[in-house]
Amino acid sequence: MNLNNGKAPYVGRYIGWLRSGEHLLADAFLMVANRQERDSEVRDMCKQLAEESKRHGDILTALAKRYGEHYGEEPERVRSALFHGVRIGGLGKLQDLQDLALLGNHVKLAWSSLVPAAGTLHDRDMELACSQALAETNQQIAWLQAQIEQTASQALAVAANKSDALTASLPKTPMPAALQEIVWSPLSGGFVVFLVGLIGWAAGQPWLLPSLGPTAYLQAEMPAHPSAKLYHVVVGHLVGLAAGFVAVALCQAWQEPIVLIDHELTLARTVAAAIALLLTLVGCLLLKASHPPAGATALLVALGSIVGIKAAVNVAIGAVIIGALGEGLRRVRMQGALPRTS
Repeated sequence: MNLNNGKAPYVGRYIGWLRSGEHLLADAFLMVANRQERDSEVRDMCKQLAEESKRHGDILTALAKRYGEHYGEEPERVRSALFHGVRIGGLGKLQDLQDLALLGNHVKLAWSSLVPAAGTLHDRDMELACSQALAETNQQIAWLQAQIEQTASQALAVAANKSDALTASLPKTPMPAALQEIVWSPLSGGFVVFLVGLIGWAAGQPWLLPSLGPTAYLQAEMPAHPSAKLYHVVVGHLVGLAAGFVAVALCQAWQEPIVLIDHELTLARTVAAAIALLLTLVGCLLLKASHPPAGATALLVALGSIVGIKAAVNVAIGAVIIGALGEGLRRVRMQGALPRTS
Protein backbone atom coordinates (compact mmCIF):
# COMPACT_ATOMS: atom_id res chain seq x y z
CA MET A 1 0.00 0.00 0.00
CA ASN A 2 1.29 3.47 -0.88
CA LEU A 3 1.12 5.76 2.16
CA ASN A 4 2.64 8.70 0.33
CA ASN A 5 -0.74 10.24 -0.57
CA GLY A 6 0.94 12.72 -2.88
CA LYS A 7 2.84 14.53 -0.10
CA ALA A 8 6.25 13.57 -1.49
CA PRO A 9 5.66 12.77 -5.18
CA TYR A 10 9.33 12.46 -6.10
CA VAL A 11 10.46 10.15 -3.30
CA GLY A 12 9.06 7.18 -5.22
CA ARG A 13 11.07 8.24 -8.26
CA TYR A 14 14.33 8.14 -6.33
CA ILE A 15 13.38 4.84 -4.74
CA GLY A 16 12.90 3.40 -8.23
CA TRP A 17 16.18 4.86 -9.45
CA LEU A 18 18.03 3.47 -6.46
CA ARG A 19 16.52 0.00 -6.79
CA SER A 20 17.71 -0.13 -10.37
CA GLY A 21 21.09 1.36 -9.44
CA GLU A 22 21.73 -1.09 -6.60
CA HIS A 23 20.75 -4.03 -8.80
CA LEU A 24 23.14 -2.87 -11.53
CA LEU A 25 25.88 -2.23 -8.99
CA ALA A 26 25.48 -5.73 -7.51
CA ASP A 27 25.75 -7.30 -10.97
CA ALA A 28 28.75 -5.12 -11.79
CA PHE A 29 30.52 -6.25 -8.60
CA LEU A 30 29.87 -9.86 -9.60
CA MET A 31 31.10 -9.24 -13.11
CA VAL A 32 34.39 -7.81 -11.81
CA ALA A 33 34.65 -10.69 -9.33
CA ASN A 34 34.49 -13.06 -12.30
CA ARG A 35 36.93 -11.03 -14.39
CA GLN A 36 39.41 -10.79 -11.51
CA GLU A 37 38.90 -14.34 -10.26
CA ARG A 38 42.65 -14.90 -9.99
CA ASP A 39 42.92 -12.00 -7.52
CA SER A 40 41.39 -13.55 -4.41
CA GLU A 41 41.10 -10.27 -2.49
CA VAL A 42 39.23 -8.45 -5.26
CA ARG A 43 37.14 -11.51 -6.12
CA ASP A 44 35.98 -12.20 -2.57
CA MET A 45 35.40 -8.57 -1.64
CA CYS A 46 33.42 -7.86 -4.80
CA LYS A 47 31.17 -10.85 -4.08
CA GLN A 48 30.65 -9.54 -0.54
CA LEU A 49 29.86 -6.04 -1.75
CA ALA A 50 27.41 -7.46 -4.28
CA GLU A 51 25.49 -9.06 -1.40
CA GLU A 52 25.53 -5.73 0.40
CA SER A 53 24.03 -3.96 -2.61
CA LYS A 54 21.40 -6.67 -2.80
CA ARG A 55 20.46 -6.01 0.84
CA HIS A 56 20.11 -2.33 -0.02
CA GLY A 57 17.57 -3.40 -2.62
CA ASP A 58 15.56 -5.09 0.14
CA ILE A 59 15.51 -1.81 2.09
CA LEU A 60 14.18 -0.04 -0.98
CA THR A 61 11.50 -2.68 -1.46
CA ALA A 62 10.15 -1.87 1.99
CA LEU A 63 10.27 1.86 1.30
CA ALA A 64 8.48 1.39 -2.03
CA LYS A 65 5.49 -0.12 -0.21
CA ARG A 66 5.10 3.16 1.69
CA TYR A 67 6.10 5.77 -0.87
CA GLY A 68 5.51 4.06 -4.17
CA GLU A 69 8.08 3.47 -6.85
CA HIS A 70 8.70 5.08 -10.22
CA TYR A 71 11.02 3.31 -12.62
CA GLY A 72 13.68 5.47 -14.22
CA GLU A 73 16.33 4.73 -16.86
CA GLU A 74 19.03 7.03 -15.49
CA PRO A 75 21.04 4.30 -13.68
CA GLU A 76 20.95 2.11 -16.80
CA ARG A 77 22.22 4.97 -18.93
CA VAL A 78 25.14 5.44 -16.53
CA ARG A 79 25.85 1.70 -16.48
CA SER A 80 25.72 1.49 -20.28
CA ALA A 81 28.59 3.96 -20.54
CA LEU A 82 30.88 1.79 -18.39
CA PHE A 83 32.96 -1.37 -18.79
CA HIS A 84 33.67 -0.95 -22.50
CA GLY A 85 36.81 -1.83 -24.40
CA VAL A 86 39.51 -4.45 -23.94
CA ARG A 87 40.38 -4.96 -20.26
CA ILE A 88 43.67 -6.81 -19.86
CA GLY A 89 46.25 -6.95 -17.07
CA GLY A 90 46.73 -4.36 -14.38
CA LEU A 91 45.42 -1.54 -16.56
CA GLY A 92 42.23 -3.49 -17.26
CA LYS A 93 41.77 -4.17 -13.57
CA LEU A 94 42.28 -0.47 -12.83
CA GLN A 95 39.65 0.49 -15.41
CA ASP A 96 37.16 -2.02 -13.98
CA LEU A 97 37.66 -0.65 -10.46
CA GLN A 98 37.24 2.93 -11.68
CA ASP A 99 34.00 2.06 -13.46
CA LEU A 100 32.72 0.36 -10.31
CA ALA A 101 33.55 3.52 -8.38
CA LEU A 102 31.68 5.69 -10.90
CA LEU A 103 28.59 3.51 -10.65
CA GLY A 104 28.92 3.40 -6.86
CA ASN A 105 29.09 7.18 -6.66
CA HIS A 106 25.94 7.46 -8.77
CA VAL A 107 24.18 5.24 -6.22
CA LYS A 108 25.70 7.20 -3.35
CA LEU A 109 24.31 10.50 -4.62
CA ALA A 110 20.82 9.03 -4.77
CA TRP A 111 21.06 7.79 -1.17
CA SER A 112 22.41 11.21 -0.19
CA SER A 113 19.26 12.76 -1.64
CA LEU A 114 16.88 10.43 0.19
CA VAL A 115 18.37 11.01 3.65
CA PRO A 116 17.44 14.72 3.95
CA ALA A 117 14.08 14.03 2.29
CA ALA A 118 13.34 11.50 5.04
CA GLY A 119 14.19 14.14 7.64
CA THR A 120 11.82 16.62 6.04
CA LEU A 121 9.07 13.98 6.04
CA HIS A 122 9.80 13.21 9.71
CA ASP A 123 10.14 9.55 8.78
CA ARG A 124 12.68 8.37 11.33
CA ASP A 125 12.70 4.76 10.14
CA MET A 126 13.38 5.80 6.56
CA GLU A 127 16.08 8.22 7.66
CA LEU A 128 17.89 5.55 9.69
CA ALA A 129 17.63 2.95 6.91
CA CYS A 130 18.89 5.36 4.24
CA SER A 131 21.69 6.64 6.49
CA GLN A 132 22.88 3.09 7.11
CA ALA A 133 22.79 2.25 3.39
CA LEU A 134 24.61 5.49 2.59
CA ALA A 135 27.32 4.67 5.14
CA GLU A 136 27.78 1.21 3.63
CA THR A 137 27.93 2.67 0.13
CA ASN A 138 30.61 5.08 1.31
CA GLN A 139 32.56 2.10 2.64
CA GLN A 140 32.23 0.37 -0.74
CA ILE A 141 33.60 3.45 -2.48
CA ALA A 142 36.42 3.79 0.08
CA TRP A 143 37.50 0.20 -0.56
CA LEU A 144 37.38 0.80 -4.32
CA GLN A 145 39.44 3.97 -3.89
CA ALA A 146 42.09 2.08 -1.92
CA GLN A 147 42.21 -0.65 -4.56
CA ILE A 148 42.44 1.93 -7.35
CA GLU A 149 45.41 3.62 -5.70
CA GLN A 150 47.13 0.31 -5.03
CA THR A 151 46.55 -0.98 -8.56
CA ALA A 152 47.53 2.29 -10.24
CA SER A 153 50.92 2.34 -8.54
CA GLN A 154 51.86 -0.77 -10.54
CA ALA A 155 49.64 -0.60 -13.62
CA LEU A 156 50.62 2.93 -14.63
CA ALA A 157 54.26 3.02 -13.57
CA VAL A 158 55.61 -0.48 -14.24
CA ALA A 159 55.80 -2.05 -17.70
CA ALA A 160 54.07 -5.43 -17.81
CA ASN A 161 54.75 -8.46 -19.98
CA LYS A 162 51.84 -8.60 -22.44
CA SER A 163 51.58 -12.38 -22.56
CA ASP A 164 51.65 -12.64 -18.76
CA ALA A 165 49.04 -9.87 -18.47
CA LEU A 166 46.79 -11.65 -20.96
CA THR A 167 47.10 -14.96 -19.14
CA ALA A 168 46.39 -13.34 -15.78
CA SER A 169 43.29 -11.67 -17.23
CA LEU A 170 41.65 -14.95 -18.23
CA PRO A 171 39.21 -16.05 -15.50
CA LYS A 172 39.36 -19.66 -14.32
CA THR A 173 35.64 -20.11 -14.94
CA PRO A 174 34.73 -17.68 -17.73
CA MET A 175 31.11 -16.55 -17.76
CA PRO A 176 29.31 -14.46 -20.41
CA ALA A 177 29.47 -11.35 -18.23
CA ALA A 178 33.27 -11.57 -18.01
CA LEU A 179 34.07 -12.17 -21.67
CA GLN A 180 36.02 -9.39 -23.34
CA GLU A 181 33.78 -7.04 -25.29
CA ILE A 182 35.71 -7.70 -28.50
CA VAL A 183 34.74 -11.38 -28.18
CA TRP A 184 31.17 -11.10 -26.87
CA SER A 185 29.82 -8.30 -29.09
CA PRO A 186 30.68 -9.69 -32.55
CA LEU A 187 29.66 -13.24 -31.64
CA SER A 188 26.36 -12.30 -30.00
CA GLY A 189 25.43 -9.77 -32.70
CA GLY A 190 26.16 -12.18 -35.53
CA PHE A 191 24.38 -15.00 -33.71
CA VAL A 192 21.18 -13.00 -33.25
CA VAL A 193 21.06 -11.92 -36.90
CA PHE A 194 21.72 -15.49 -38.03
CA LEU A 195 18.90 -16.82 -35.85
CA VAL A 196 16.42 -14.25 -37.14
CA GLY A 197 17.35 -15.13 -40.71
CA LEU A 198 17.21 -18.86 -39.96
CA ILE A 199 13.74 -18.59 -38.41
CA GLY A 200 12.54 -16.52 -41.36
CA TRP A 201 14.07 -18.96 -43.85
CA ALA A 202 12.40 -21.91 -42.11
CA ALA A 203 9.06 -20.10 -42.17
CA GLY A 204 9.53 -18.90 -45.73
CA GLN A 205 9.19 -15.27 -44.68
CA PRO A 206 11.57 -12.28 -45.14
CA TRP A 207 11.80 -11.38 -41.46
CA LEU A 208 15.46 -10.35 -41.62
CA LEU A 209 15.49 -6.70 -42.72
CA PRO A 210 18.22 -4.02 -42.91
CA SER A 211 16.88 -1.90 -40.05
CA LEU A 212 17.20 -4.88 -37.67
CA GLY A 213 20.97 -4.91 -38.11
CA PRO A 214 21.48 -1.74 -36.01
CA THR A 215 19.21 -3.28 -33.36
CA ALA A 216 21.40 -6.39 -33.12
CA TYR A 217 24.48 -4.15 -33.02
CA LEU A 218 23.05 -2.13 -30.14
CA GLN A 219 22.01 -5.21 -28.16
CA ALA A 220 25.43 -6.80 -28.65
CA GLU A 221 27.64 -3.80 -27.89
CA MET A 222 25.55 -1.94 -25.31
CA PRO A 223 23.37 -4.54 -23.55
CA ALA A 224 22.98 -2.33 -20.48
CA HIS A 225 21.44 0.56 -22.42
CA PRO A 226 17.66 0.96 -22.08
CA SER A 227 17.33 1.20 -25.87
CA ALA A 228 18.44 -2.43 -26.14
CA LYS A 229 15.46 -3.72 -24.13
CA LEU A 230 12.67 -5.75 -25.71
CA TYR A 231 10.05 -3.02 -25.14
CA HIS A 232 12.20 -0.36 -26.77
CA VAL A 233 13.04 -2.60 -29.73
CA VAL A 234 9.48 -3.63 -30.55
CA VAL A 235 7.73 -0.34 -29.80
CA GLY A 236 10.51 1.65 -31.47
CA HIS A 237 10.26 -0.21 -34.77
CA LEU A 238 6.45 -0.10 -34.69
CA VAL A 239 6.58 3.65 -34.18
CA GLY A 240 9.07 3.92 -37.03
CA LEU A 241 6.74 1.96 -39.29
CA ALA A 242 3.73 4.09 -38.42
CA ALA A 243 5.71 7.31 -38.77
CA GLY A 244 6.99 6.27 -42.19
CA PHE A 245 3.53 5.50 -43.55
CA VAL A 246 2.06 8.70 -42.13
CA ALA A 247 4.88 10.72 -43.70
CA VAL A 248 4.38 9.09 -47.12
CA ALA A 249 0.64 9.78 -46.92
CA LEU A 250 1.15 13.42 -45.96
CA CYS A 251 3.55 13.95 -48.85
CA GLN A 252 1.48 11.89 -51.30
CA ALA A 253 4.65 9.98 -52.15
CA TRP A 254 3.07 6.56 -52.79
CA GLN A 255 3.90 6.58 -56.50
CA GLU A 256 7.30 8.25 -56.20
CA PRO A 257 10.40 6.29 -57.31
CA ILE A 258 11.78 3.78 -54.80
CA VAL A 259 15.13 5.29 -53.92
CA LEU A 260 17.15 2.09 -53.35
CA ILE A 261 15.78 0.47 -56.54
CA ASP A 262 15.34 3.34 -58.98
CA HIS A 263 18.35 5.27 -57.62
CA GLU A 264 16.40 8.51 -57.77
CA LEU A 265 15.61 10.73 -54.80
CA THR A 266 12.68 13.07 -55.34
CA LEU A 267 11.69 16.08 -53.27
CA ALA A 268 8.58 14.29 -52.00
CA ARG A 269 10.64 11.37 -50.72
CA THR A 270 13.10 13.76 -49.09
CA VAL A 271 10.35 15.62 -47.24
CA ALA A 272 8.69 12.32 -46.28
CA ALA A 273 11.98 11.03 -44.85
CA ALA A 274 12.41 14.15 -42.71
CA ILE A 275 8.83 13.98 -41.43
CA ALA A 276 9.15 10.24 -40.75
CA LEU A 277 12.22 10.70 -38.59
CA LEU A 278 10.64 13.65 -36.79
CA LEU A 279 7.51 11.64 -35.98
CA THR A 280 9.59 8.63 -34.92
CA LEU A 281 11.52 10.71 -32.43
CA VAL A 282 8.36 12.29 -31.05
CA GLY A 283 6.56 8.97 -30.76
CA CYS A 284 9.46 7.10 -29.17
CA LEU A 285 10.08 9.88 -26.65
CA LEU A 286 6.40 10.10 -25.70
CA LEU A 287 6.17 6.33 -25.25
CA LYS A 288 9.54 6.18 -23.47
CA ALA A 289 10.75 3.70 -26.04
CA SER A 290 13.84 5.36 -27.46
CA HIS A 291 15.46 3.06 -30.01
CA PRO A 292 17.74 4.73 -32.59
CA PRO A 293 17.50 1.87 -35.15
CA ALA A 294 13.79 2.69 -35.44
CA GLY A 295 14.89 5.68 -37.48
CA ALA A 296 16.17 3.27 -40.14
CA THR A 297 12.76 1.59 -40.30
CA ALA A 298 11.07 4.97 -40.70
CA LEU A 299 13.40 5.90 -43.57
CA LEU A 300 12.94 2.55 -45.32
CA VAL A 301 9.20 3.24 -45.41
CA ALA A 302 9.58 6.89 -46.40
CA LEU A 303 12.02 6.07 -49.20
CA GLY A 304 9.75 3.36 -50.61
CA SER A 305 11.57 0.16 -49.60
CA ILE A 306 8.75 -0.99 -47.31
CA VAL A 307 5.32 -0.82 -48.96
CA GLY A 308 2.01 -2.34 -47.96
CA ILE A 309 0.58 -4.19 -45.00
CA LYS A 310 2.39 -7.47 -45.68
CA ALA A 311 5.80 -5.79 -45.67
CA ALA A 312 4.91 -3.88 -42.49
CA VAL A 313 3.84 -7.11 -40.77
CA ASN A 314 7.14 -8.73 -41.74
CA VAL A 315 9.04 -5.84 -40.15
CA ALA A 316 6.95 -6.09 -36.99
CA ILE A 317 7.49 -9.86 -36.71
CA GLY A 318 11.21 -9.45 -37.33
CA ALA A 319 11.40 -6.80 -34.63
CA VAL A 320 9.65 -9.06 -32.13
CA ILE A 321 11.96 -11.99 -32.92
CA ILE A 322 15.19 -10.03 -32.76
CA GLY A 323 13.96 -8.16 -29.69
CA ALA A 324 13.20 -11.39 -27.85
CA LEU A 325 16.42 -13.12 -28.88
CA GLY A 326 18.49 -10.05 -28.08
CA GLU A 327 16.76 -9.64 -24.72
CA GLY A 328 17.80 -13.16 -23.76
CA LEU A 329 21.43 -12.58 -24.69
CA ARG A 330 21.35 -9.13 -23.09
CA ARG A 331 20.28 -10.63 -19.77
CA VAL A 332 22.88 -13.35 -20.01
CA ARG A 333 25.55 -10.71 -20.57
CA MET A 334 24.32 -8.46 -17.76
CA GLN A 335 23.41 -11.11 -15.18
CA GLY A 336 25.58 -14.06 -16.18
CA ALA A 337 28.18 -13.45 -13.50
CA LEU A 338 29.09 -15.60 -10.53
CA PRO A 339 26.16 -16.70 -8.34
CA ARG A 340 25.42 -14.34 -5.48
CA THR A 341 26.82 -16.30 -2.59
CA SER A 342 28.17 -14.91 0.63
